[in-house]
Amino acid sequence: MNYVFVGTEGAPESSPTGQVTTEDSTPAVAAKPYLIEEDGVWSILVPKLVKGSVGPLSSSQDDTVVPMSQVYVARPGDTARTINTGIQGMRALLITPAVYDLNGTVVITESNFVVLGLGFATLVSRNGHSALQVSENAAGVRVAGVLFESGSALKADAISSPLVEWAGPDGVASDLFTRAGSFSNSPSRCLQVRQDVHARIGGDGVVVDNTWMWHADHDDCGGASDGAFSGNGLVVQGRNVVAYGLKVEHMMRNLVEWYGENGETYLYQSELPYHAPTFNGVGYYVHPSVRSHKALAIGVYIVGDLIAQTGIRVPPTANLKNAFAWVITGAHSQFHSVVCTNTSTCYFGQRCTYNACYQYELPQVLKGGGVGSLPRPALSEDRSGYSTGGEGYLPEFA
Repeated sequence: MNYVFVGTEGAPESSPTGQVTTEDSTPAVAAKPYLIEEDGVWSILVPKLVKGSVGPLSSSQDDTVVPMSQVYVARPGDTARTINTGIQGMRALLITPAVYDLNGTVVITESNFVVLGLGFATLVSRNGHSALQVSENAAGVRVAGVLFESGSALKADAISSPLVEWAGPDGVASDLFTRAGSFSNSPSRCLQVRQDVHARIGGDGVVVDNTWMWHADHDDCGGASDGAFSGNGLVVQGRNVVAYGLKVEHMMRNLVEWYGENGETYLYQSELPYHAPTFNGVGYYVHPSVRSHKALAIGVYIVGDLIAQTGIRVPPTANLKNAFAWVITGAHSQFHSVVCTNTSTCYFGQRCTYNACYQYELPQVLKGGGVGSLPRPALSEDRSGYSTGGEGYLPEFA
């Protein structure tokens, strides 16, 4: 088990055995937007972003209220075109409960815009398009309570765009969920899909609060999801990105890839793909050029008989604490190590049980050196710095 308390009053102290991680304050967080009603008038309340908080967040005079007259309400049958037309001149998009079969990308171009989903509103991408794009100049965007689903057909020569492409700075994603697989109740009707990246964060200062990025390991299409493809769950290129409660499961390349400086993750849960015939990636990967990265309570799991060289790959300068490798149905030896800092330096756990190993922290091999002097790597940059073993499993095509 791995318990995490961030900015929690009365929290226990961090455990010397690696099972409790406590951080005194929350670096940056905002409660998700929500509907309010007063005297029969409805609005969306947008809580402000708070830095260095301790204890529960409370309402503030700095919170923003968006009246419904400035909200486009998406309803069943809306498409990307009708939504993009509808949000022009508006301050928010309210997505009512439905599954939306998108023929393009919903594009957010205005700063401080709000996207709020109700009842697991689901946006299904098609033909390799992103479902949602936050433009580079759109700062402070809020997205909350939306499920993004891949509906792009599995093709060897058709790389898909991320389901969520977030290029703008200083936004907040709350309760953001993605999935790829074959589902009978989806507009794609048991289609085997290809989703190369589920979400990509390119903007600086974005907060990601509670996610589940999932490649289906079960479905109602006779197991067709096993022949579908998901590459990466989350790719982070922006600087100063903070993630809380990050969950990624069953991707077929590195589940998380982090390229931006000064990233922070507080609790990460992942399960490696047991449905793929081969897997050469890791659960959590930070590029070797990154000089400053903080990752607390990082858990990587195996189900089945998969053998993994390691669960985590980070630079030796990373502030990594309470990393956890767990083989749910086997022995901890199926992970050859918990974490590697390069191709020759790996750590096997400072405490192990029959099926799990904990690495409390890394020796600080490199000291000083400053932060931020290196250019941000491009997404297409060679990833061989950690010799991750290729691009992962992609199903054979007829």
